[in-house]
Amino acid sequence: MELPFENVKYLGEDTSISCPVCHCNIFYLEKGLPEIACPTCQVHGTVSFTGSKYKVAWNEDDIKNPRFSTARQHHHGEWIRNHFKEETPQIAMQETQTKMKQYQAWGIIYNQLTPKNNIISNKEVPRTWQQTRDMPKT
Repeated sequence: MELPFENVKYLGEDTSISCPVCHCNIFYLEKGLPEIACPTCQVHGTVSFTGSKYKVAWNEDDIKNPRFSTARQHHHGEWIRNHFKEETPQIAMQETQTKMKQYQAWGIIYNQLTPKNNIISNKEVPRTWQQTRDMPKT
C-alpha cells in the first residue's frame, strides 16, 4: 500500500481509450467533442481519431488528482462551505421556504405508500408542481 501512484500497474485488460485512473471505457461529453470525461473519476481528455483508431490525450493534472483524491475532496468541501455562506440568505426567504415545504411534501406522500400494493392511504398522488402547491396542508 506504500507503492507510489506512478508505479502502480493495472493488471486488467486495457484499451487505448480507457481512463488512466479507473480504466473505465465509458465517457460523457461536458462541452462536446472532442472533449470527454470519465464519469467515475472526472478525468478529462481530448479524443482523436487517426486511421482506424481512437486515442485520448488525458489531462495530466486530472490524472494526478482524480475525483476522489484528497485535493479534490478538499476542493469540494470548500465549494460546499462557500455556497452555504452565499445561499443562507436565499434559503431564509419566504418564497424559498414555501418551495422547500412543497418539495418535502413529496417525501411525506411517498412514505405513506404501503410496501404491499403501492397504494396511498386516503391521499391522491399529485402529478404536477401545481397540484403539489394546491395540496391541503396537513
